[in-house]
Amino acid sequence: MSALTVRPWGVGYAIWQGDKRVTGQIGNAAIAERTADLLTIKSQAKPRPCLCCNATFISAGPGNRLCDTCRRYAAQIVT
Repeated sequence: MSALTVRPWGVGYAIWQGDKRVTGQIGNAAIAERTADLLTIKSQAKPRPCLCCNATFISAGPGNRLCDTCRRYAAQIVT
């Protein structure tokens, strides 16, 4: 996915990917920026193996490498 940009559009803002608008009008620049960040994060989600049990799960990005089961188990050990 190429970089997303927030640009004025109509009486608000929209998020663009290159020359293509990917959202409708957003009334607030800060909300548009946050939405662009969330779309970027969502685009990085993909199946990855858990580093603990090797089960495949949908990871939000490179920093999310434990499945929910292993993450809960690790939290129990630490506390």
